[in-house]
Amino acid sequence: MTQGGVDARRRLGLRYITDERLGEGTVGIFSVATNLALKEIGQPPLWRHGITLWDKVHQRAREQIRQHDIRTPSERTPIAKLSGGNIQKALLARELTNSAGIAIFNKPTYGLDLHNIRLARERIREGAEKGLATIVISTELDELLELSDRIGVMFQGRLAGIVENAANAERQIGLLMTGATGE
Repeated sequence: MTQGGVDARRRLGLRYITDERLGEGTVGIFSVATNLALKEIGQPPLWRHGITLWDKVHQRAREQIRQHDIRTPSERTPIAKLSGGNIQKALLARELTNSAGIAIFNKPTYGLDLHNIRLARERIREGAEKGLATIVISTELDELLELSDRIGVMFQGRLAGIVENAANAERQIGLLMTGATGE
């Protein structure tokens, strides 16, 4: 995976959902439709011989907007005009396709309101239940406890340990974060 570029990693099924929704995850001045198709530029069925098939791009975007409940006036609306929660829904719609095999979520609920936090966590959980290998990077312990089977704890820039998400997980995580071994 380290040898290829974005296209090669996408073909292998790797997806990355950034915490930096505008700028890194999307292009704010581009439409919702264009942002939903960004990772497929030049590929069929949305492009043919280097020509963008805008009717197909917009049709697919309308389907994704409806399916993922992205609140937008139109698929032609610049994505920067949407709320953070709706931009996150668009990122999840784009990245969590049927061809996804591994998804890395970097602070997936950062800056979202409670309603959109719940929706984002549901989408992450649904993907994992369908067999999507899921990695969640978060500073929110409640998020990790809700979404994870195992939690890797970083302390002073190093992996301090891996904790099974069980009854005493919070205590074990606390011990790892203070540098104590618990033994």
